[in-house]
Amino acid sequence: VLFENLSNPDFDISKAICDSGYNPDYFRRCFKKELHQSPLEYLNVLRMTRAKQLLVQDNFISIENVAEQCGFTDSHYFSTFFKKHKGMPPLQYRKMKLNGKKE
Repeated sequence: VLFENLSNPDFDISKAICDSGYNPDYFRRCFKKELHQSPLEYLNVLRMTRAKQLLVQDNFISIENVAEQCGFTDSHYFSTFFKKHKGMPPLQYRKMKLNGKKE
């Protein structure tokens, strides 16, 4: 379900957990025990991984388009979110990776 909704800005992870048929608290506990992060944290990791892939796959893809494909409706919020998680803005990350530098 998470992979199918990476680009869906309206995806409600809490609703998806409730729809799973499991008690939401139990589900979150089991998820965290197995993956050492909450379902929302995991979704954010998946979205950041996808964003990083898109940024280096296509040098001409816009930040707005990357944001949209990663489930963000606001490219400014996406840039802020990206910087918080990667320590640099998306364009700087792209330049760094295209110059062959490691994270």
